[in-house]
Amino acid sequence: MEIGFFFWPYDPPLVQRMAAAAEQYGYDMIGIADAPGNAMDPWVAATMVAQATARSSISASRPRDSASR
Repeated sequence: MEIGFFFWPYDPPLVQRMAAAAEQYGYDMIGIADAPGNAMDPWVAATMVAQATARSSISASRPRDSASR
């Protein structure tokens, strides 16, 4: 079983804290949620997480647009 979490990258200090916690507690996956207008770019945040972790996989997601379904 793999354990992970998603979070909204509101600012660089939060991204750094979440990456450090994931590394410290041994999470397998860190997900970066895209919150347009409310948070930083998810790809920038994913890059920051990648620089701060050694073992976790990283995923970035964007909310689905209900009109495209």
